[in-house]
Amino acid sequence: MQREGAAAGEEPWAPFKSEDEWELARWLTKSVGQEKADEFSKLKIVQDRVKPSWHNKYTLNKSLDRLPAGPGWRCEMVQVPGDLRDKNGMQCKEDVELWMRAPWEPGLPRKHGICAEHVYADAAGAERVLDELWTADWWWKTQGLMPPGATIAPVILSSDQTHLSVHSGDKKAWPVYLTLGNISADIRRQPSKHATILIGYLPVCKMDTFSPERRAVARHRLFHYCMERLLAPLVEAGQHGVNTTCADGFIRRVFPILAAFVADFPEQCLVSCCRRNTCPGCPVEPKRAGEPLHTEFRDAQATLESIREHMDGKPSPAFDSDNLHEHLFLHHADLLHQLHKGVFKDHLVSWCVEIMGYEEVDTRFKSMPSFPGLRHFKNGISLVSQWTGKERQEMERTFIGALSGAVAKALLDFIFLSRLSTHTTSTISALQASLDRYHLQKQVVIDLGIRKHFNVPKLHSMVHYPAFILSHGSATGYNTESPERLHIDYAKKAYRASNKRDYVAQMACWLSRQEAIDLKTAYIRWRSPADAPGDQPGQQAGEENNHGPMALPPHARLPPRTLQTAAQSPFPRTTVRDLVHKHGAVDFVPALRAFLDNLAHARTGNGPLEDGLFDVYKQLTFTQKSTRFTDGRDYAFHVHAVRGQPAEGLRKANPGIFDTVLLIDPVSDTGLRHVRGMDGCLRPGRVRALFMLPPELGECPLPLAYIELFTPLRARDLDSGMLQVARSSRNRRRRAVVVRVDDIFLPCHLVPKSTSANWSSSWDETNVLDHAPYFLLNTYIDAHSFLLFSGFGT
Repeated sequence: MQREGAAAGEEPWAPFKSEDEWELARWLTKSVGQEKADEFSKLKIVQDRVKPSWHNKYTLNKSLDRLPAGPGWRCEMVQVPGDLRDKNGMQCKEDVELWMRAPWEPGLPRKHGICAEHVYADAAGAERVLDELWTADWWWKTQGLMPPGATIAPVILSSDQTHLSVHSGDKKAWPVYLTLGNISADIRRQPSKHATILIGYLPVCKMDTFSPERRAVARHRLFHYCMERLLAPLVEAGQHGVNTTCADGFIRRVFPILAAFVADFPEQCLVSCCRRNTCPGCPVEPKRAGEPLHTEFRDAQATLESIREHMDGKPSPAFDSDNLHEHLFLHHADLLHQLHKGVFKDHLVSWCVEIMGYEEVDTRFKSMPSFPGLRHFKNGISLVSQWTGKERQEMERTFIGALSGAVAKALLDFIFLSRLSTHTTSTISALQASLDRYHLQKQVVIDLGIRKHFNVPKLHSMVHYPAFILSHGSATGYNTESPERLHIDYAKKAYRASNKRDYVAQMACWLSRQEAIDLKTAYIRWRSPADAPGDQPGQQAGEENNHGPMALPPHARLPPRTLQTAAQSPFPRTTVRDLVHKHGAVDFVPALRAFLDNLAHARTGNGPLEDGLFDVYKQLTFTQKSTRFTDGRDYAFHVHAVRGQPAEGLRKANPGIFDTVLLIDPVSDTGLRHVRGMDGCLRPGRVRALFMLPPELGECPLPLAYIELFTPLRARDLDSGMLQVARSSRNRRRRAVVVRVDDIFLPCHLVPKSTSANWSSSWDETNVLDHAPYFLLNTYIDAHSFLLFSGFGT
């Protein structure tokens, strides 16, 4: 693109007159609908003052069509002869559209893997690390089949039908997406990175030319025929290889090989040509699917031979090709539909509700204490009519705290371990151990009369997760949540931009223009990287009123961290009376005096502490490096201490928000020790106030926190496996301390430890921490807490 522009003497934003005009054209196309963009372009003030090179949406589109774009789209008409006859005795036929474009273009992304690796966490090679596809066994095995000097491009396909019309109509689309295993899973999961491309739309038709009993088979055959046509260029490239320029400048012979097909269970069965009561990945008998059988994966060649024999000369499956079929029948992990929806919501939640009843379950979820970023089910869960994947995951975070049980803990451990973005030999062993515990304990569900058997494909799918992770790396890279998110950009938005008639052709045209704009935007930013928004370190949208991140002093017991506060205190010169009555910091003065007694540069002779004025903050933000088991991004957490607001006029009263945290308590001799190399113990506390020490009282560069203490972490609860705590008191008063905020280790979530007999319906998220007698440290509130208190983050 750069060479062509330089040869033609064009500016980077050509064919537009200036960079400002390009930005206007990009904004109109990406953010404004077709009709409104046309109205805007025709405004007299726009034509007279802005004077763009276009005068309506049509001429703007003509300019956009001159931009470099991806592979072009083409439509192939597929004739589907049915088994029905029309009134003239002729065979009924239906013509359907298959839209496709080249699925493979020479070129790999700048950050990619080109060869198989075995990674170990220790020098002895005993603890293996598996995260990306190139660290797993499949790539290692496949690379050994390649000629010298060649490498592979593992192809990851995904497809799923989606509804286009809203509220009325039956318009559907069936997109097919492609990405490469050379790209890290973290990049593939981000739609804005455009690491996954749309390669076609499969036809969606009602098959009215077939009798009802033949429609399902005909629909399956049409799918395989269309996939065969769609992937024909990929088959050729996989057989002969393609010379590709890699990021290091070398040209390699690259063989695109199908590594995974990401789909929900019905489509997995469709791809694998099996019934829906069987496993797509292994030949286990349907009546034994609930048993802990470690069956081998289907042999691809033997399975295809059986299919060919059954077809008796009829068209064979689309994946019947040397570079496509080998791993077609490998069970692919699907966190969204198999675990979050299937195992958790459809089965585990329904079992617990049948045992306890919706009223008791709703009461417990209503009274869950708040936590930054946690969805609070203020009306319980019984009234939620349609569950999204996000809501299911939010429910998983507090499920064990609300409804503890051995079977529930085993399944939640399995789900949380499956979600890790990096695995080791130890985590895979723990994954298998949690599955074994589930099979040992599941008999109680039958004894209670809730189920008669566990021969359910989604429950059976858990058996294959350890083997799949060893073969293909972390399951997070193959989650159907990613293609479902892509439906918004590649199907639903494109449909809304059409006139709803012959919409697929219009969708393809609209997507080509969107892709051209994305390519041009990336090119312009590459040409002038210093001007790209968001490149300034530490600057993020919406942070103009905040101080930049401030590195905290090195702490022997904590990883390197930064702290961010508001540029100005929202409550400057707050009195001690307000801290006591509005924040609940009832022992603020004695706690502050104890802190000043140990402060090197304290000035306690400048009047009584009761007369002090303090700058108070609503929240602090800590950022620290993520562990290798999570997504690799920095881990940011917030600590809130927000006073309540009384009702005023039409505004309702808002209760205060006072978060709970894990505090480093180096003086205590009890509690949990040696967590991630920490010298002191961790002790829960509730933050009542965040403030700066006034200069007249001493020198302290960091904010301080007034924290009400709970008891140090004690023994684990037998049912939930969580650590137990209680409110800490002395002489019937809550124990409280003032500490520097760098003594805060992590936010934590405390849930009431109670049985059905004494779980009060009067508890809610605002008062449960004050009324419940005992609490459990919620291990499942986030990945960091789960790893820390499960022993896998050490």
